[in-house]
Amino acid sequence: MTAPARWQVTLATEHSPAFAVGQFFLAHITDPSAAYLQRAIFPTPAEDDPTALQLVFSATDLTDPAIGWLVSRRAGTPLNLLGPLGNGFSPPDTARNILLAGDATHPALLSALANFAARRGQNITLAYLLPGKRYLPRTPLHPAVELLLVTTDGSGGYHGEFFRRLAPLIPWADWLAASGKPSFYRTLKTTITENQPLPVNGYAQILRSDAPLHICGTGVCGYCPVPTVHGVKLACADGPVFDLAEVLLDD
Repeated sequence: MTAPARWQVTLATEHSPAFAVGQFFLAHITDPSAAYLQRAIFPTPAEDDPTALQLVFSATDLTDPAIGWLVSRRAGTPLNLLGPLGNGFSPPDTARNILLAGDATHPALLSALANFAARRGQNITLAYLLPGKRYLPRTPLHPAVELLLVTTDGSGGYHGEFFRRLAPLIPWADWLAASGKPSFYRTLKTTITENQPLPVNGYAQILRSDAPLHICGTGVCGYCPVPTVHGVKLACADGPVFDLAEVLLDD
C-alpha cells in the first residue's frame, strides 16, 4: 500500500484568529523526544469552517519527531498555539493578474492564497511543480483559479519543463507569490529576470519557511537570519515572507 503523500490536520478553535497566509504559529510540543518544545507551523483557514485551521504535512515533515507527534494526536486533543507571528503574503489590491508558483514544500498555502485572491475578483494562475498528482492539495480551488500542473513523474498535468512553461506568464502577472525550496527560488529569480521587462522590486514575494523559526519566534534569539541586500534580516520578525529581489540566495 502506498503511503499518503500528505497528512491533513484540522484544528478547531472557538474564534479563529485573523491572519495572512504565510504567517506562522508556534505549536507547543510535549513529546520529550523532540529537540525543542515548539515547532513553527503554517496553517490555512478551513474552507468549510471559518473557526477552524488546517495543517498539511508531507512525509518528509513527519521525519521531525515534533511533527510526527502532532499528526498522531487523537481527535479532541488540546493544542497550545502562539500566534500569528511574522509577516505573510500581501497581494496588492491594485493587482489584476496574480501568479502563484510553488513546489511540494507548502502547496496548500498557495491554494488558500489563490482562493482568497479569486474571491476578491483578481485573475489567478496557480502553478505547481510536484513529484506527482497525488501531491496536489485537497482544498477545492475557486472556479476562477487557472491551474498549471507540472509533475516530475508525468502522473498529472504536464511532464517536466516547469519554468519553461511558467516563463510566458511572468509578463502577464502584476504580482507573484511563491513557496518552495531555495533552489526553486534561484531558478524562479532567473526566470523572472529573463522575462520581466519591468523592475522586479515589489513584484515577487517568497516564503522562507526553511529558516529555523521555532526557537523563539519573536526575533529575540536571532537564530533565523536571512541575508538581504539591506543586511541581515530575521525570518520570524521581518519575514518569513520576503521580497524575492531583496533576498540573497545561496549559490
